Amino acid sequence: TDARNRRAASRVDKKPRPGRAAFLTIDENLQHIAESELEQAMRESKSKSGIAIMMRPETGEILAIASFPTFNPNRYGDYPEGNWRNRAVTDVYEPGSSFKFVAAAAALQEGVTTEDERIDCGRGMIRVGGSIIRDAHYFDFLTFREVVEQSSNVGMIRIGQRLGKERLEKYIRAFGFGETTGIELPAESRGILRPSKSWGPVTLASISFGQEIGVTALQMVTATNVIAAGGYLMRPRLLLGFGGADGRLESPLSPEPVRRVIDAETARRLADLLVGVVERGTGRRAKLPSYVVAGKTGTAQKAVRGGYSKTDYIASFVGFAPAERPALTALVILDSPEGDHSGSRVAAVFARIMRRALRYLAVPASDEAPIRIAKVWPQMRPILGATAQGPARNAQSLRQQTVFDE
Repeated sequence: TDARNRRAASRVDKKPRPGRAAFLTIDENLQHIAESELEQAMRESKSKSGIAIMMRPETGEILAIASFPTFNPNRYGDYPEGNWRNRAVTDVYEPGSSFKFVAAAAALQEGVTTEDERIDCGRGMIRVGGSIIRDAHYFDFLTFREVVEQSSNVGMIRIGQRLGKERLEKYIRAFGFGETTGIELPAESRGILRPSKSWGPVTLASISFGQEIGVTALQMVTATNVIAAGGYLMRPRLLLGFGGADGRLESPLSPEPVRRVIDAETARRLADLLVGVVERGTGRRAKLPSYVVAGKTGTAQKAVRGGYSKTDYIASFVGFAPAERPALTALVILDSPEGDHSGSRVAAVFARIMRRALRYLAVPASDEAPIRIAKVWPQMRPILGATAQGPARNAQSLRQQTVFDE
């Protein structure tokens, strides 16, 4: 009709058809757990922002993705423009020590070290290209296992130097850094990763322990999931499939393994190292009473003009549980928490999220299940029918039908 309410002529060229329903991988209960625990952690720590993500290891399904501060899309004008984004896919940060598992994976896969080799940690310092890099604590000699558990920068630099810049870059890119993940979300960043031909000795050392590289939270949880998924990089996804007018899932989408990054045995050995981080190392606050947890802390100084801040940090913890048969991979990040700014503090937040999530999914306790690693591909294709009623209601049946390797 026009301004005087006069009706214009019209005709039907094509009758409308009911649209297809889109089914998301998000589980509303797990999303609530992530949001509520992240909000509480931000309130307690007075952080500037925070991120929490949960992923299903064998399929790459994103079960929860929370970002604070947030906004109501129905009234976005009531919020600052800085809130109008999903920080998990848009914001880039230096991961710090949580990135050390990449160099560790490369070292184990390439055979440049073993878990029990004693490594000279230089009494907590090392000189590289005219610069002195220090550990947070005094370390003399540590086994490689202890280098990972105690998060020694010097020890990891030694490993990075053995690998060399070309091999280290190859593994960093194989884990998915430096490229978008392909998730069904707009404005995803590819992060910051310079080609190794431009690296000097200091850059090689820095990248070995998580500096001079920019990653997104989604890249980080996806890369960690490689270990939980038996060595496969799974494309993270939010779209489970499509349904008809009756509201049933009719066309489930298949999981997408991007590539094999490390072999299953290396993944198993690396998972064992990350269990040590939680049992004896910097991630002890991530321990759970009924489950064995594997993970890595990160306490990264924020880059500022002329160097790194002495007061602002990105604190994070990334890991999976149960370590012997992973049901969830998760990441928690707090930006500039006040007081205790360590990754250990965030490990406690990770533990609260994981405890509630595993109970909700009715995951058996660690002592009730044998140690197994998921055979992700191609055995996972036949199990997709188990998600026909949605991921939340079929979590148990999905687990039972996944094929595992002893």
